Amino acid sequence: MGGGDRLSDLSDDLLAAVISLLPTREAVRTAALSRRWRPVWLRAHSLILDTRSYGDRSEDIWAYFGRQNDGTHDRLFSNARNFLDAAGRSSHVRNLSLTVHGRNKEYFQVVMGCSWRDTYGLVASILGVSALRRLEEVRVKFQVVPSPPHCERDKKIYDWVYKLDTAQLPEHTLRVLDLDNCRLEESAAVSFPRLSSLRLCKCSSSAKDLEGWIRTAPSLGTMHIEDHDFLYDDTRRFALHSPSLTALTIVLRPCLSTREHFEVVDAPRLRTFKYKGTLDAFSMKSQTRNLEQVDLTIRRFYGETGGSPVKIWFAPFWQLLRNFRHVKAIKLKVPNIDGIVVVDKDVRHQHLFTFPGLERLELRGFLDPAGSRDDAALAIANLLQCCPVLHDLLIRIPTDPYRALYETQTSTQVRVSDFDVSMDVFRRRFSKEMVPLMLDPDDDGSSQCSVLPGLTGCRFRCLDNHLKNVTLQFELKELNSFEVCLAKFFAKNSMVLETLQIDDGKHNFLRHVNWMVERWRANAPKQRKQTECDSADSPKQTGKRKLRNYRVYNAE
Repeated sequence: MGGGDRLSDLSDDLLAAVISLLPTREAVRTAALSRRWRPVWLRAHSLILDTRSYGDRSEDIWAYFGRQNDGTHDRLFSNARNFLDAAGRSSHVRNLSLTVHGRNKEYFQVVMGCSWRDTYGLVASILGVSALRRLEEVRVKFQVVPSPPHCERDKKIYDWVYKLDTAQLPEHTLRVLDLDNCRLEESAAVSFPRLSSLRLCKCSSSAKDLEGWIRTAPSLGTMHIEDHDFLYDDTRRFALHSPSLTALTIVLRPCLSTREHFEVVDAPRLRTFKYKGTLDAFSMKSQTRNLEQVDLTIRRFYGETGGSPVKIWFAPFWQLLRNFRHVKAIKLKVPNIDGIVVVDKDVRHQHLFTFPGLERLELRGFLDPAGSRDDAALAIANLLQCCPVLHDLLIRIPTDPYRALYETQTSTQVRVSDFDVSMDVFRRRFSKEMVPLMLDPDDDGSSQCSVLPGLTGCRFRCLDNHLKNVTLQFELKELNSFEVCLAKFFAKNSMVLETLQIDDGKHNFLRHVNWMVERWRANAPKQRKQTECDSADSPKQTGKRKLRNYRVYNAE
């Protein structure tokens, strides 16, 4: 590229801000560019340590798997001290970031200098340097890299790797704390008055200590707790009290034996909420009227005997949803759609309620092969009944991976590409067996789609006045499948519908259902008018039959 050195025109402060984004080893190396660059790195306000800065050590298998010390721990600590103790430093370090790349927990422990027998830690040693007393952000990450082909499979690390005493953290300046696989311990009472963002992933602590730290953080706005392990507590119940919290994410461990239970007691300013876990492991008592977005991923929960998944779990599901009745957008991911249905009409008033301001709804869930399509249709009807002002609706019905794997293993048919299927259909387009499958100008596909009890024939306020965008995503199996019938229902009953998008996962023209959608929508007004006429004529016919019967009775 032409032109001069445009970087030289930037001020030293701006160059220092750019260098602060680089790993510390590369930031120091910028001093070799020119005389002007030599003192610039001394103004960098970030200490970024990354094991990738020392090259790819994938060939050293024994060291990478933690069976011998490769010296990474010493180099990280040495570089950190040299950076902090460098003569001429003119700015305080505000950000500390440490990222370790490895294959398993043993290697991470060697790098961090902490194991079950050794309490000497890399993070604790770095935090002890006086130049880091004004730290505002602390981040520690562990990245599991792929193992060589001849080694064992990669394993996710859910256990803690190193220990950290919270008293070693800068209490009065810390704003962001982001830790992976850390065992947090408290030797003295601490408070974090400026802490605004807290993220703990696969960490460990006592529930009492974590509750105390959050109570002493009056500025806490964002909190992310993922796969946390509570120590020293048999009940493992965590009660959240944070009046300032606006964004909360809770992800529970995917373990059947877990006993963690999160309870949101005081979070009145909450605006976004994400939860992933079982229904019996979370509860909310706080009044949250400012919620804008809720993401709920409900895992399968099992019976007390640990047997097959419980199908009927609608009661705790609707009880959980009731806490978010003032939300504007909801994403729901459930184990199976028919599991949330309220079948009994006598108890619907106890569980169903109204979302007065819900405008966007996303539902994702499998269809139970052993379940009833009528229950799945009624479950969607329950949701539509509760959402009178719904504008946007997205329904994803993926293929159950276990079922798909079973069908693949048991199938004896040879799979062919969609292109080959399309060519074969084209060659046989005039054959007798292809005639029923081709487009019929007098048939819009309705003859191949059955009705859905619970949906067909019912009126919903959102369909009559508000629902404008509907998206359906599924894998097409047959034209009479539940998904296709559902598409037909929305095409014919949504009065103000603007967009009906269908993704059926197919790439050959014969298997697409989109060709039927436009006909459904075009024929919908005519069919609705005919239905209204039939309904209007029905009382007259009934009156004539009653009069005829009355006359016959008198004649007799």
